[in-house]
Amino acid sequence: MTRCWGCGAAEGAVRFPLCTLCREEGLVSHFCGTHCLESAWPRHKEWHREQRRLHSLAEAVALQHWRRGASATSPYDELLSAASALQLGTVSSSPAVAAHSPAVSDALGAAQQYIHAVERSTASTLGWAEQVVSAFALLSQESIASAVQRPGWWNDDALKALSEQVLTSRPDYSLAWRMRGEVLCACLGNSNWEAAPRSAAELHEAGRCFQRAAALGVDEAGVDREAVVRQAVACLREAQAQASLKR
Repeated sequence: MTRCWGCGAAEGAVRFPLCTLCREEGLVSHFCGTHCLESAWPRHKEWHREQRRLHSLAEAVALQHWRRGASATSPYDELLSAASALQLGTVSSSPAVAAHSPAVSDALGAAQQYIHAVERSTASTLGWAEQVVSAFALLSQESIASAVQRPGWWNDDALKALSEQVLTSRPDYSLAWRMRGEVLCACLGNSNWEAAPRSAAELHEAGRCFQRAAALGVDEAGVDREAVVRQAVACLREAQAQASLKR
């Protein structure tokens, strides 16, 4: 049931979202009218501040995925390590420790709220593509994926469609190309969603996506061009190997 964020009135009295910040940030809140929004604004403003803190934390954890994926020395290992366990300082990422660690619990809570925010937003929302890319990076980390509720789009067909939509929305965003590349190659068989075997054509396109990301230069995760080129080479080699087997 939808309730007014300000006074708690039930669904019948609630109107469309009125908060401009909610619309800009891809959040959802409902109010009876401007009078409820105005009276609740001091609390609502603080709520927005907390949402920004959680989203910043979630994005920081998400960036670990891209940095880890490009840091390995082997071109194959750098993709295969994308789902390795989350490390926050020296804290173990096991569920038992996470339940007792404020730092890890806060990160998991932030990730869950971030993913929920992405589900509520639409492609027309400001920053939608960036939010989806970060949500994908969060869920690609097994320690996050195993501790939060996975969204309905965490499956092979939906991820292929979603990554294409993100790329169409933000072709200038290097991490959008990297997300598309990871989805198409399914982390070279080590994705943590149920992925079908990849064809040589899909692996070749994945390699081209990584090449495009590299062409954009140092990406938003701070990963240099050479590291992303190695990801491209891994996919293109695997595509070539598959194509050779069919000859």
